[in-house]
Amino acid sequence: MDRDLDQLKAWIIRKRLQGWSVTEICTSAKISRDMFYRWWNRYQAEGKVGLKEKVRGRPKGSVVVEESLKKKVMKLRERYEWGPKKIAGCLKLKGYEIDHNQAYHIICEAGLNHPIGEPRKTWGTKRF
Repeated sequence: MDRDLDQLKAWIIRKRLQGWSVTEICTSAKISRDMFYRWWNRYQAEGKVGLKEKVRGRPKGSVVVEESLKKKVMKLRERYEWGPKKIAGCLKLKGYEIDHNQAYHIICEAGLNHPIGEPRKTWGTKRF
């Protein structure tokens, strides 16, 4: 059953303000009391704005890495063939703020990522 959550939240708040009990609202809307109180507390704290769905996670493009730091990451990758974790660790020791995920994205953007093309050789014999 596909329900419009914005309409459902508005209906729930309207019924509660009309004096309906929480049990009646939850059984007619087929939601849990926990969900009702979550929406009701948001409504009381923030008003109708609190009932809107919140964007979760980190905003895209929020962390900008300086161009000089990008060049250092690419230089370490080209010179030593280090991976992102080792590059990030080396740069942190030198006082730069960089995460291994950022180093990985810089390496991929520069086209310096060399994923394993073929499976690694396994030693030993097949048993079956």
